[in-house]
Amino acid sequence: MFMGRNEKGESVMALSDSKGKERIRMIVDEKDKPRLEILDSGGNIVYRVPN
Repeated sequence: MFMGRNEKGESVMALSDSKGKERIRMIVDEKDKPRLEILDSGGNIVYRVPN
């Protein structure tokens, strides 16, 4: 689990799988817009809300 700010200054909470790879990210960007991202095992976004 990671909670903090990324290199873009966005607030991020990320959950990782048993291998340590990020699988779910909740983000609030620099314009205060939230989004949710689901990633596959390769780190590719497979689902994002909102699009």
